[in-house]
Amino acid sequence: MELVPIGVVHSPYKSKGDAPFQGRFSKETMELEIYPEYAAGLKDIEEATHLIVLYWFDRARRDTLQTKTPHDSEVHGVFACRSPSRPNPIAFCAAELLSREGNRLMVRGMEALDGSPLIDIKPYSAQIDSIPGARIGWFDKSKSRGGRKMTKMIVCGRGGSGKSTVVTLLAKALGELGKVLVVDTDESNLGLCKMLGQEPPEMSLMGSLGGKSVVREKLLASLQQQNGEKVTFFKDDLSLEALPPACVSWNGPVGNLRIGKIEHNMEGCACPMGSITRSLLKELQVSENQWVIADTEAGVEHFGRGILEGADAVLMVVDPSYESVLLAEKAKGLTEEAHKKFFVILNKVDESTEPTLRQELSRRGIEIDFTLGYSQDISRANLVGDALDVNIQRENMNKLVDKIIKPGS
Repeated sequence: MELVPIGVVHSPYKSKGDAPFQGRFSKETMELEIYPEYAAGLKDIEEATHLIVLYWFDRARRDTLQTKTPHDSEVHGVFACRSPSRPNPIAFCAAELLSREGNRLMVRGMEALDGSPLIDIKPYSAQIDSIPGARIGWFDKSKSRGGRKMTKMIVCGRGGSGKSTVVTLLAKALGELGKVLVVDTDESNLGLCKMLGQEPPEMSLMGSLGGKSVVREKLLASLQQQNGEKVTFFKDDLSLEALPPACVSWNGPVGNLRIGKIEHNMEGCACPMGSITRSLLKELQVSENQWVIADTEAGVEHFGRGILEGADAVLMVVDPSYESVLLAEKAKGLTEEAHKKFFVILNKVDESTEPTLRQELSRRGIEIDFTLGYSQDISRANLVGDALDVNIQRENMNKLVDKIIKPGS
């Protein structure tokens, strides 16, 4: 048996961390270059609107027989799902044909990495290739349960909205059921450890990788080479237990990991930290009764950095301010674009502000999932640097935990 590559994919996705889980929904265009000796096979290809493209996942593992998918939290055999890691990592997709120039085809709807070898191209026929009523049982069951359990969550909001408060209370509530890793992605937030009742880790994750300069050089080298090679920050099979011990401060079942902090004047932007966060969330594997909660910087810049790729859901914290309302509207659109779950948590509201805030969000089509009223106990603890007690918001946190561990509830 012999497979011969007929061409190569030129893609904007240079590494695994760049690519979406489903290219079908991507707006990015790619170029399929057919080698000259096979170009004659393209005759009349432009008469097709869509193509079946077979290519080789040349950077996928070939020793995997069971895996988890982005769609639910159960383990399935690789022949029962569409994981790229499989004995023969052949990729199949139906791509839209945009144009042809000689031996080059411009297409949309693929998640292939740059440099992936092309195996074959065929015209897609809705009459032949589409089978109405075709089903995947486990996928249907997952959807009926509300989809994949939320094991990796991003908490965002404007500065001062109470993101870290929500992160802390949620981590402590989930910690009663299993193991929780809080990922501090905010390079300027210094108080999260105090809220959690922990000492800071000995070093940041970026420090364990050699520091900002080393990470920046690695990223620049990858961009300059443009050879499609993956920028590797972590070893395969990364788990909570495999994280560098010096980078995680544990207090019982709750751990705190810092991506990095701004330590010096004029040290440069936080882009390297964003790249590490994105890679960590996408590559970190969590087991049953384990969760990862990322506390982000204020605003929506982290969406642009792509850290949502490895998350299951966004928890948007909205306090009584017009800026929070506008940010929630923007974040909702960005989250839906990434096909992730979006939840809104009202925070710091009272009888006078909650009705107006609800009205402003409703006008923008934003549903409210949870409400945390203003708490003097939380404000006082945050003022003096005391650890937060989950019992202050016990009832509300229990409802949020139920939503996380029972997605269909």
